[in-house]
Amino acid sequence: MKKIIYLIILILLSSFAYASVNDGLELVLNLNETVGTVTNDSSVNGRNFSAEAVDLGLPSKSATFGTSFNFAPAGGDDQLSRADEDWMDFGGATGNFSICFFMNATSWTSPNAVLSHYNANTGLVIFAQPSNVIEFTVINSGTNSLVSHTFAGGSPVGKWIQICAVRFESGTRLGVMEDNNASSTYATITPRDITNAGDFEIGHWGGISRGYDGKLDEIVVWNKVIGIEEVNEHFTSSFTTREELPDTTPKTNSSWNVTSKHTYVEYRY
Repeated sequence: MKKIIYLIILILLSSFAYASVNDGLELVLNLNETVGTVTNDSSVNGRNFSAEAVDLGLPSKSATFGTSFNFAPAGGDDQLSRADEDWMDFGGATGNFSICFFMNATSWTSPNAVLSHYNANTGLVIFAQPSNVIEFTVINSGTNSLVSHTFAGGSPVGKWIQICAVRFESGTRLGVMEDNNASSTYATITPRDITNAGDFEIGHWGGISRGYDGKLDEIVVWNKVIGIEEVNEHFTSSFTTREELPDTTPKTNSSWNVTSKHTYVEYRY
């Protein structure tokens, strides 16, 4: 009888962990396609992106997990895109959201964009700035709030780097985490409404010739602020499989300060 009860508990905990890890998951682009013009969303939401470019073709063989897509040249028109939808509003001015990806830049030239959701001076952009800086900005009617993160290892050119950009505390804080939160930068901001911001474009900036030059892989988007578990899972394995074991060990970090119980994360900023 005890064995049966124990087995039931294990099954319940496993189910809870799986649901927690997937909570708020909007998009997963593993970028493992080798042919075609559609990149498949493996988050089960079915939000596939279209590949639009002259140069964007077969993925690179040098990737973090599987393959990656190569965007070239800098300032070009290579992009993955999807038309604006309600889930991209991320709660307007106050919603929490998180975006993780791996990048391997061929060049790093301002203001070429890794990712954008932008139209008529409103939206969000993650893009290159001088002096080895990546900027995450939210904009409304041309007025922006931002956080600027300097890469820990200097130039990002020629190396795989994980970046996670987060908006949290009801839109009043922005953060950029690098390589499993080994280095991070945070800023307190004025919330900006990014509703109806236009196409969601990867490797490109809103119809402007500010394209990213380099490789991108494992792009994941949540409509919540993610915890250490999600960051670590994205860093260590392909997000095609999103199961985790129950974890009751409290976790603290100089930037995050979180407590985890069965992958449920309680934030205390």
